[in-house]
Amino acid sequence: MTDPGKSDFESDFDASSLSLVGVSVVAVADTNNPSILNPDFLREFVLPDESWALQDNPICTPIHARVSYSNGISVQSSPKRAVFEQNGDTLDSAGVAVAEMARRYVRAVPYVKYTAVGVNPSLVLRHPESAGTLQERLRGTLFPPHDGTAPDIFPKAIYACEDRHIAVEVFETARSDNEDPSLLFRGNIHREVQGTDRRARIEHIEAICRGVQGDLDDFRALVGATDLFQRRSPTC
Repeated sequence: MTDPGKSDFESDFDASSLSLVGVSVVAVADTNNPSILNPDFLREFVLPDESWALQDNPICTPIHARVSYSNGISVQSSPKRAVFEQNGDTLDSAGVAVAEMARRYVRAVPYVKYTAVGVNPSLVLRHPESAGTLQERLRGTLFPPHDGTAPDIFPKAIYACEDRHIAVEVFETARSDNEDPSLLFRGNIHREVQGTDRRARIEHIEAICRGVQGDLDDFRALVGATDLFQRRSPTC
C-alpha cells in the first residue's frame, strides 16, 4: 500500500533505480607534460585492451593532449592534470576501466609530483514523474517566490570527511521526445596525495585507484540516502 505521507514519485523507486552514466578519475599535479600523451604511449602503458579503436584524430600539443576511443573512454592531459573519463548509457554492467588506466598512467610516469586525485561519478534517475520534484522540495525552504516567480535552485552539498571531501550537485532535465525527465547527480570525491617521497605518493595513488569501485558504491549510497529517496541523512 502506498504511504499517504509520500508522493507517488517517492514510492515508485529507490536508489537501485539510479544508473551510472559517467565517471572520471583525475590526477592533479604541480607540473605535467601533455606532450607524452599519444595513442602509442597509451597502447604501451595504459590501455587494458590494445584493440580499442580511436574515435577521432588525437590532439597532441605541449599544453593539451586528448585521445578518444569509440567505447566512450577518453584521456586528456594538461600542464596541471591528467583526466581519464568514461561515459555511456549505463556503466553498471559494462564496468569501469578508467580507474585501472589512471593507476597504470601514474606508474608509467612516476616523476610527476601528483598532489591530489579526484573521482567524479555521474548518476542519473530517469522517471516519468521526476519533472519538478527537486524544485518542489527546495522552493519555499530558502528562497521564497519573488515578483510572483519561483526560483530555480541547484543545490550543492559538501561533506568534509576525514580522508576525503565529497561534493554532490543535483540537476533536473526536462522531458524530451525520446527520454523521460531525469535527475542528474554529479559527484566529486577529492583526496590529497599523501607521502613524503615519490614511491609513497605513487603507492597512495594506486591505492586510491584500486578503491574507485568502493567510492562509486559509497556515492550511490549517499545519493540514495537523500530526502529525494527516503527520510534519512547520509553520513561520512
